[in-house]
Amino acid sequence: MLLRLAQSIQQDVSSTYARSQGLSVAEWRMLARLNAESPMQLAQLCRGLAMDKPYASRILRVLGPRGLVAVSKDPTHGRRVIVEITQQGRELARSLLPAMHASQQQLLQVLEPVERAVLYGAIKKLQAAIPQCRAQAAALAGAAASRRTS
Repeated sequence: MLLRLAQSIQQDVSSTYARSQGLSVAEWRMLARLNAESPMQLAQLCRGLAMDKPYASRILRVLGPRGLVAVSKDPTHGRRVIVEITQQGRELARSLLPAMHASQQQLLQVLEPVERAVLYGAIKKLQAAIPQCRAQAAALAGAAASRRTS
């Protein structure tokens, strides 16, 4: 249910504004994240966006030539990649954010104030539970893999 809601919001709301600037929803998500927190390691960006590195790298190969992001090697660690939003990328993100926030607020208006408060509390609780769920999923996947090799 949560995934369907998130996908609907991305496809129906965010994509309208993103497409107006020639961005896919995934490209917009990355740009928005980098606008909020940049520079950052590619691995950290992937975790924050719930994307795998190959997919994120493909997005960066689109955003980089457009002058929206810059990718560099971490000088302190040869294998680490640092991603940073450019001034042009920041300007684009900032131009889209008011419309994105207005759409989010419009959607939330269908809820009563008490319902919004409950929703925010529930979302925070679910976000806090993600690391534990991730660890449990990894343990289950490991157990399943060892059963297949036994």
